[in-house]
Amino acid sequence: MLRQERRLGVLVHEEPVGEKDKTARIIIVGSELLNGIVKDDNLYPITHELSKLGFYIDKALFLHDNIDDIVDELHDAINSVDLIIVTGGLGPTEDDITRYAVAKAVDSQLIPSKKIIEDLKGKYTDEEFKRRIKMCLIPEKADVLENDLGVAPGFYLNVDKTYIFVIPGVPREARKMLDTKVIPILRRIYDIKEYELEVIHVRFWNIREKDLEDIVMDILKRENLKIYF
Repeated sequence: MLRQERRLGVLVHEEPVGEKDKTARIIIVGSELLNGIVKDDNLYPITHELSKLGFYIDKALFLHDNIDDIVDELHDAINSVDLIIVTGGLGPTEDDITRYAVAKAVDSQLIPSKKIIEDLKGKYTDEEFKRRIKMCLIPEKADVLENDLGVAPGFYLNVDKTYIFVIPGVPREARKMLDTKVIPILRRIYDIKEYELEVIHVRFWNIREKDLEDIVMDILKRENLKIYF
């Protein structure tokens, strides 16, 4: 007889250490993801880490490399959530247009970052640097997020009390920047000293999903507890 496995994810929300009811939205940019050419490996790490910090992620969106589409979604997110994480579109090629979309969405000029210029000039010849000059541009009033594993830096800024973090789309670079740059900054901004969320995974075998729900219904009534099948 085959053993049917059921997984039960239990989210235990502890008393918030920092600001309550923080909301976030994730925007993943890249036509290659929507065309089925490349598999996304960024959504889970981002949602996992933000959830542990106590953020409620209201949406995660995949968008083509289209400035107007990105601008529209950024406008909606700025009016809806406390935090926006954008990944992808920060490279030197023609379809890397995320920085332009963010600047347009927040009505900002793109200005060259001296920090990025110095960093890239130390890595490339003059001719190679010229082909990558767009990577030196960030919106005015944005701060640079250094890329420890690659060359495309990220940046972040605050607009109408909404923080926007823009990080590379390359998964290993995105994860490194998330762990070493984004999360420490979020901890400081929201005064988060401890993780706010405990996740418990429980496995069951040979039981129907509905039957399992009936068994654990009393658990569902606990305050600050959510269960996902």
